[in-house]
Amino acid sequence: PDHLVLPGLPVLVGVEYLPDPSGGGLVLIPEQKDSVLNLVKAMETSGLESFCPVDFIVARSEGFGIVLQNGQGSLLVGREDFDNRLDRYMTARDHLEAGLQMDLRFADRITCKRI
Repeated sequence: PDHLVLPGLPVLVGVEYLPDPSGGGLVLIPEQKDSVLNLVKAMETSGLESFCPVDFIVARSEGFGIVLQNGQGSLLVGREDFDNRLDRYMTARDHLEAGLQMDLRFADRITCKRI
C-alpha cells in the first residue's frame, strides 16, 4: 500500500509458499527456503549491494536470477555455488556493460546477452 514506507529490500518473486504451521501466515517451501537464505548470504558476503542495489530476486526454472537496480542488468546465478558465482561477477563487473543479462552458471566464465 502507498501509505507504507518501502523497506529498501529486494522483492522475492516466483517462489512457492505454504501456510505457516504456527499460524503466522505463509512460509517458503523448505527446498526454496534454504536456497534463498544461501543466496542472500552470498549477496551479503560478496558485497553485491554495495556496488549496485538489488530490485528483485526471481525464482526461475533455470534457477535464481538477480535483477539489479537502475538498469544495471540481471544476473542468473542458478541453484548452487552462489558465493563463487557472485565473486566472479564482482571481479569482472568493471569490464561489463550495464543492461546485460549475465549468466554466471558456467565455471570460469560469464555469458552475456543484451536484454
